[in-house]
Amino acid sequence: MNTIILSLLLTFSAPVYAIEYCDLQNNNTAVTDLNEAFDRFEMRGEDHAIQLKRLYNSRLVLVKECIKNDQLGGITEQEMNDVLLVSEQDDQY
Repeated sequence: MNTIILSLLLTFSAPVYAIEYCDLQNNNTAVTDLNEAFDRFEMRGEDHAIQLKRLYNSRLVLVKECIKNDQLGGITEQEMNDVLLVSEQDDQY
């Protein structure tokens, strides 16, 4: 009886363990460092905006790779929509 219960628990909990997470920590850290530098007046607003845009674009590339590799954990729905939007725009050109 215990064996049956254990096997049922493992069967239904397996999909939870199968979710692979997208590692976006380096991008998060880079954004935090950039914002802190801006807050310390080490850069102009224009430079800050340009660097944030670059980090955002690199994040979309990372998210796109994670989606391809089926690593969907840690990705927000908005990020997925942004990747789809950028991909559609790339296909038009």
